[in-house]
Amino acid sequence: MAERHGGQSAGGVHCRIFAKHTERDETSAVAGRADDWRLGHLGFRAGWQPRPQGEFTLQGDLYRGTIGQLAPAVSITGRTVRAPLLPHARAR
Repeated sequence: MAERHGGQSAGGVHCRIFAKHTERDETSAVAGRADDWRLGHLGFRAGWQPRPQGEFTLQGDLYRGTIGQLAPAVSITGRTVRAPLLPHARAR
């Protein structure tokens, strides 16, 4: 399952938010063992170009998942936020 929405403001800021969820059932070949897994991913991105010489981007992601293995099960959590700022053209 996945969902994504985005748009642009009157000031020229582009934005996008998304969510994705995946589930897999356990395999039937491994009797009595849990090897199912689930993963969720939520993220956003916003960008703005105040002038032709530079732009600003802000992006973030959040992950959460569980992986059933033969033993033991594993949990996954992760976060990423980054805001690269490109240098503006030098004034003359």
